[in-house]
Amino acid sequence: PPDGSPFCSVEPALNHTSVRLLCSWPGGFPSPSLRWTGDLIPSGQQQVTKEQQTDPMSSNILLPSGGLTPNSSLFTCYGSHPSLKQQRECSIHTYTPPAEPVCFANATDDKQFLILSCFWGGGIPRALLWWKGPGGQGKDGEESSNVLIVRYSTFQFGKPYICYAKHPLLVQTKTCGLTLVPVSKPSLLLRDTSPVEGATVGMQCNVDNGTEPIKYGWQREIQRGNITTFAQGSNSSIITMTNINRSLTGRYRCVGSNFINTESSDWVFYDIIFGPDVPRIDVTPYSITDRGYSALETEPVSLSCQAQSNPASHYIWFYNNSQVFTGPQYTIAKTLRVHTGDYTCLAQNSHLNTRSRKTISLIVYCEWDV
Repeated sequence: PPDGSPFCSVEPALNHTSVRLLCSWPGGFPSPSLRWTGDLIPSGQQQVTKEQQTDPMSSNILLPSGGLTPNSSLFTCYGSHPSLKQQRECSIHTYTPPAEPVCFANATDDKQFLILSCFWGGGIPRALLWWKGPGGQGKDGEESSNVLIVRYSTFQFGKPYICYAKHPLLVQTKTCGLTLVPVSKPSLLLRDTSPVEGATVGMQCNVDNGTEPIKYGWQREIQRGNITTFAQGSNSSIITMTNINRSLTGRYRCVGSNFINTESSDWVFYDIIFGPDVPRIDVTPYSITDRGYSALETEPVSLSCQAQSNPASHYIWFYNNSQVFTGPQYTIAKTLRVHTGDYTCLAQNSHLNTRSRKTISLIVYCEWDV
């Protein structure tokens, strides 16, 4: 007897308009008899065919073409042999893929080639796939041509590339397509270009065109030429920063990228408003005692005030609570004993309408006539 049981398979025929059933059962003497059963198999083809005469251990049946074979049909091949009491059998289903064709694309790491792929799996027999692109780019009707590789420099962006999918059980050819578009130059939108220190701020990266998915990145330049990436690889075009501080003042831009290309927006300056901090007062000439700063009568004294602030602070000087000067530096050209007292620097931030102050004591020493 022949070994085991018959083996069933199915293949496309007549340019993918029909299917051919194949049943084989090698070995045995004499050769086994093979018989196909199924609603669509003509009675005259259930037994030995002309093809069987050239290969006595197989039986091939060509099913009706033009979509006349129903989806999900079951066919069984029975094999018998004089040395076996019972028949042996094998069965096979023919059915179309359960879903629709899917197209997707990728690029090589060096951006030299774009790879277009088409998938329509799950059917028996396997579907025929091929690509057609503008300018004759594609593989028309070739087996196993579900992948199309196009050099980046010759790819026609913005024009459709179509994948055609043909299955022997269907009359109509299905399609899926790709129209690839590089990422356009993004624009960075700041909800507030002059936020206050401690606030929560948001940035939005707007990309008008580009094949999805688009990834977003965010870059900051604190010092000229010193660029750092503080966020990248996000699918969201919006980023939020909480409790910002003055150290984040600088230029910002966003980066949009897909598998085709990468583009950066123009730089936008983030001017963080803060202050004024508590002022610092420097006295020249510098002389200090346990009672405060000191100076000798008739010598000049300069009081300098500085308070960190954005925008820059506006300064007002007070002597014993009376305003005496406006500006960062108050100079007494000839110090007299009447200049002894408390000096206060008031720093004001006109944008925030905030202020801070610091007071020092100045003692003027004089020489007594003897």
